Amino acid sequence: IGARHFMLKENVRTNLPAVLRRLVLDETDGAFGAGMLVSVLSASGGCGSTTVAVNLANELQLATSEQVLLVDMDASYGAVGTYFGIGGGYGLADVLKQGGSPDPQLVKSASSVYTDDLHVLLSPVSVDFHTPAPLEMTSLATAMEGCKQAYPFTVVDAPHIQPGVAGTLATISQVTLIGLQMTVKDIQ
Repeated sequence: IGARHFMLKENVRTNLPAVLRRLVLDETDGAFGAGMLVSVLSASGGCGSTTVAVNLANELQLATSEQVLLVDMDASYGAVGTYFGIGGGYGLADVLKQGGSPDPQLVKSASSVYTDDLHVLLSPVSVDFHTPAPLEMTSLATAMEGCKQAYPFTVVDAPHIQPGVAGTLATISQVTLIGLQMTVKDIQ
């Protein structure tokens, strides 16, 4: 159905460095790409996609020595902010409601700094747990283009999203990873 690579959980430690190099290197000259968007989708809750996204963003930053943006699209839990123990006054909802043309400066200013080379665009739940702003997805492609212009690499953690939003992310991403458990429901 279109999958080109599978990595079993027990092989991640040995296979991940080679997979990362294939993901980010330009085949023609061996240089690292720029403005790359990687989406991590989940077939269902609890399959580890947020863990994959967080670790992938960190490993990309280490492998490339470039700034990486990690976008938390989890409107239910905001797990990325929890992973890093960070919060902020702005996040993904602020970038999405901008609309119009891509705005890399807005993306940079709305992102929280975890380290100098790893920034996080927080979920609305991480910004305000009690009354999170809704995610207006009509400008998703424009917002992600702003992320690509602002950062050499953007990793999007997108659990619990509607199929149409997942389709949009898969279309605009250079790489799409899907975390799933080997159950009939997830595979379907």
